[in-house]
Amino acid sequence: MVGREARRPGLAGQRTEMNLPVLVFTILSALLFCVLSIVVVRLAFDRVATHASRAVTGVLLLVSCAIYWGITVYQEKSLTAEIHRNSCSENLSTIHEKSLEYLSSEGSSPANLRELVRRSDLNSAQLVCPSTGAEYHHEAGALQQPGRILCYDPGPHRFEVFWYVQLHRHVLFSDGRVEWLGESEFSKLLHEDGGG
Repeated sequence: MVGREARRPGLAGQRTEMNLPVLVFTILSALLFCVLSIVVVRLAFDRVATHASRAVTGVLLLVSCAIYWGITVYQEKSLTAEIHRNSCSENLSTIHEKSLEYLSSEGSSPANLRELVRRSDLNSAQLVCPSTGAEYHHEAGALQQPGRILCYDPGPHRFEVFWYVQLHRHVLFSDGRVEWLGESEFSKLLHEDGGG
């Protein structure tokens, strides 16, 4: 846990990577689609055009449509993933806030999240990760130990479109930081924290 307090600030609000390239490819594919559509229409009425040129242009048009559709799917999944990330981050921040209130009133940390729900106005729905649908893992006693992992997603958030895959988890630290970590980074951190 050496230097844990110096880690970067929480990344829970960061957007899914590759948004700029996706925007560029969306624009280029839309332009390509428009150009090829015009070419296909002109070739259809051009008696001089060969069957080969029409076939090649048609194939390119289909490829352009496929690329555009794939990017649309990516953007829809990206938006859903971002909504889940934000909700997850808010849940963990609320858990930390209610844990501090519990510690102040009871003089000790809650033994588990269900105990925290019973003794506070925390909603049981806030104990569940909106992406995985499972209850957050809670490290009892970590609240009073600086730099320790207090809660984390029970399973990784999996973002996948075709060959592009991301695995991340939210991690709540005892000082209230919520970080959005890659799976390998999380595993290493959990091992250092004594939970691996």
